[in-house]
Amino acid sequence: MVNQAAIQASREGASSVKLNHFEWAKDKILMGAERKTAAISDKEKLMTAYHEGGHALAALYTEGAMPLHKVTCVPRGHSLGMTTQLPENDRTSQTYTEFLATIDVCMGGRVAEELVYGKNSVTSGASSDIQKATQVARSMVKYYGYSDKLGPVFMADEEVSPQVKGQVDEEVRKLVNEGVFRVTALLTEKKDELDKLAHALVEYETLNGEEVKKVIKGERIRSVLEPMEEVDMSKDGGVRLD
Repeated sequence: MVNQAAIQASREGASSVKLNHFEWAKDKILMGAERKTAAISDKEKLMTAYHEGGHALAALYTEGAMPLHKVTCVPRGHSLGMTTQLPENDRTSQTYTEFLATIDVCMGGRVAEELVYGKNSVTSGASSDIQKATQVARSMVKYYGYSDKLGPVFMADEEVSPQVKGQVDEEVRKLVNEGVFRVTALLTEKKDELDKLAHALVEYETLNGEEVKKVIKGERIRSVLEPMEEVDMSKDGGVRLD
């Protein structure tokens, strides 16, 4: 990471390697290089902006969600966009509310697409989000005892009967669907803010958490040519959503 940061600093003609260079290097290593030369149509870019905006607003307004760090509609690796969250402090455990918030934020992108473009125009871009939401819900049911129906028990895969497995699947589906319901209500209420954020993402391509808060309030942020404010990326435990 240090080498990548130093190379980027050299490209920019900087006299020293600064925090923003390390942030750039960390993003490149964890999420892949920016594909700014990718042939993305204006329509697809706007749809990606709405998708990422759905994640971002869910992160901002959902109780228990990790704070929003950054959102972008610049393609990276195999992803067309990305939303990242960072914890305020080290996290050693999670509450029920925080698990539910994770599910809600994961489903925010798909819900935003459906809200804006309709059910028949929802893309496959939410596949990794659905996978993560399902994994969280399954862990809640099988390992953390968060199912009222099955009770506070730990269930190893080899110990689960076909009948109980079916009940687990039902509880997992229930948790994810309830998350979809909650975030649909949220984004419907915040539709105006979603529109503002999506169009700002198309213009600026990348916004940090504070800029997102200003955008949805209709406040002015930096010009397109000004660099983003440096943000401490030394914290561990962050979350990335495509």
